[in-house]
Amino acid sequence: MLGNFQLATRIRMETDSFVRLVGETADGKLYMVKREIRAAGGCGGTVDNDESAVRAAAGKIKLHVDDPVKFGSPVVTTFNIRHVMRTGLQRDLVSQGYVPAFYINKAAFTYNGKPVMTVDVGVGTSEDPYFKFNFIPDAPGTLEVTATDNEGKTFTQQLDVKG
Repeated sequence: MLGNFQLATRIRMETDSFVRLVGETADGKLYMVKREIRAAGGCGGTVDNDESAVRAAAGKIKLHVDDPVKFGSPVVTTFNIRHVMRTGLQRDLVSQGYVPAFYINKAAFTYNGKPVMTVDVGVGTSEDPYFKFNFIPDAPGTLEVTATDNEGKTFTQQLDVKG
């Protein structure tokens, strides 16, 4: 269902490092690619967010499939979820203590009830996680994503895909 798979996202890194992507196919084969990334920092800064506003906004999803959709061919799909993605390493400006971790840990995509892909997210992903990927719809149907966070909250969004 993924065909010639491509994925784009945003990550946060404190120092220069290699980023590795590990993928597992439906038949259990593992593949890995790596790329060296030059970092600008960003993992341990201070936090001064309004906690009630952060929690009220968390989990709002935007899901989009580019037009036109041609069944049997790759279609560009964009997923974005509002979430602060706290690592647990940021300092609170008032108490100078650490702000508890609060992040999306998984996003599972299905099409017509069949798995498309599952992404293990985590604290290395930047605020408001974003994924852009190709998948191949075989017929009209429903693309659905279910995202979970480290506190056990679940967020879902559906999108009807028509040709």
